[in-house]
Amino acid sequence: MLTDEQITGIATEHVKRSGADLMLQPVSFADPDGIFFKVHRPNIQKSTNLVSPFFVRRDTGKVITVSAGQIMPGIVVKLWGWPALRADPDLQIAVVDPDLNKPRHVEVWAAIIRECMTLERAPG
Repeated sequence: MLTDEQITGIATEHVKRSGADLMLQPVSFADPDGIFFKVHRPNIQKSTNLVSPFFVRRDTGKVITVSAGQIMPGIVVKLWGWPALRADPDLQIAVVDPDLNKPRHVEVWAAIIRECMTLERAPG
């Protein structure tokens, strides 16, 4: 099992390819076990599209990137459905540009990461 420091090191190496001015906003998840990282520029608190949000698994250190094309519409429709997404502005924000200080937004991304991990294990 990796420590938070080891996971942060992996994350730092992951974003270095995209530029030195990027900052990581980490959030520890228990299920799945690891750390989720939202990437932003230091002077702007909005996400950047240079690097997709990603998750580093505590057990393996594997980086699981989550691109917008991967979650929209597939994963989001499967987990919540279009009617729920259209009817819930907070869910929309949680998916598109989460505020990781809000527990609900963290729950949304934990569900997305779990689904990404399930899809990763699916055969062929």
